[in-house]
Amino acid sequence: AAGAGRSVFRPRPAARSLNTGTQTSATVSSRSCRDVPCVKQGDGSPVNTTTAESAYLPTVADSPRTRALQVAFLLILVLSAILAGSSSVALTDPEEGRYALVSKTMIDRGDYLVPHVYDQPYFNKPPLYFWLTALSFKVLGPSTFSARLVPALGAVLLLLATYLLAAALANHLVGLYSLIVLSTSVFMVGFGKFVRMDTYLVAFMTFSLWAFLRGYQSGRRGWYVL
Repeated sequence: AAGAGRSVFRPRPAARSLNTGTQTSATVSSRSCRDVPCVKQGDGSPVNTTTAESAYLPTVADSPRTRALQVAFLLILVLSAILAGSSSVALTDPEEGRYALVSKTMIDRGDYLVPHVYDQPYFNKPPLYFWLTALSFKVLGPSTFSARLVPALGAVLLLLATYLLAAALANHLVGLYSLIVLSTSVFMVGFGKFVRMDTYLVAFMTFSLWAFLRGYQSGRRGWYVL
């Protein structure tokens, strides 16, 4: 009980043999070996290699609410770090100015279906990012901060997707480690600070992998729709 909420590296309890009812060191029946990768011990009994490998994964005993608060705290912390000083530097990169101009033109023309730049249709990029930036301009007013808020939120979305994928593959603690490591990447912070849509592209790709994995693990086809 004193170790609750603290990560530990401990092997899982030994599995029960289906033939004798006695405990063995991670042995499984031959029928189970049809579903998971197994190898043979010296005495010929099968060993579940998936259980043996995952037995040493870091684990943490927290409630779902505590885990959600931990993830939310890290995401807010990263968002604050990315947005720090965003309004003090002007839009210098050509793509930054172009994307912001397309979004502002949407508001000025009242045309949210066809993006325009310099009175010419702009079909080079999908309109979702321009819609989000236009919404930010509508709520906060056109400014450097409101333009750079959108990629910063995309970076947070990517971090969340990374956590969910890693947690689905392993556990909550591995998901937290993955989130922290990615948030310290120079390119991650850079793309979150500049008006670019790369963070949304990678975030949605990661969400797709996570949804596919959840569908494969649960057998529910609804996940594949995502």
